[in-house]
Amino acid sequence: MIGIINYGAGNLVSVINALEYCTDEQVRVVDHPRGMEDCSKLILPGVGAFGKAMETLEKKGFSTALPEQVAKGKHLLGICLGMQLLATRSQEFGLTRGLDLIPGVILPFAVDPALYRVPHMGWNTVDIIKPDPIFLKIDTHQDFYFAHSFCFSCQDESNVLGMTRHGDPFVSVVKKQKVYGVQFHPEKSQNSGLEMIKNFIGLL
Repeated sequence: MIGIINYGAGNLVSVINALEYCTDEQVRVVDHPRGMEDCSKLILPGVGAFGKAMETLEKKGFSTALPEQVAKGKHLLGICLGMQLLATRSQEFGLTRGLDLIPGVILPFAVDPALYRVPHMGWNTVDIIKPDPIFLKIDTHQDFYFAHSFCFSCQDESNVLGMTRHGDPFVSVVKKQKVYGVQFHPEKSQNSGLEMIKNFIGLL
């Protein structure tokens, strides 16, 4: 069973539809930490503000339960804001602690607004810098759909799998053990995104 964490910070419908297209496994929207127990893989989607998202995760008990599930060896995929929540802390609207599953800090884009629009929205290329099963059948330079204003700065470069350029290069795919994060929306990225979702579901 694939569990989608519901904490009120994401359009779950598009994620559900993508998962149901990619697998015959049961897909469950998880509203309470107990619902994660019989899920083999977990997805943390999200759009919006980091601080509000962490406040809700804490209130619902996910901020402690998610790391516990990861410690049990389950795969977790963070999407967009869900990826940023995996970090140690964020500098969005003040300093806020994250789940600290992949050490790093969330920073605003440092670009010239006259040259580069923020939020960074639309299609952009992910350059794969380290091979991984999640990239099976995906080109090393592949376009995905982005919508974000902040970036993940990894403490350990070995956790970086993919980079994208918007002004300067920024981290767009991260991994630590069985925890993955993608800054783009695979559920909105057509064939390449669906392929990545299939790869995540198939991870052993």
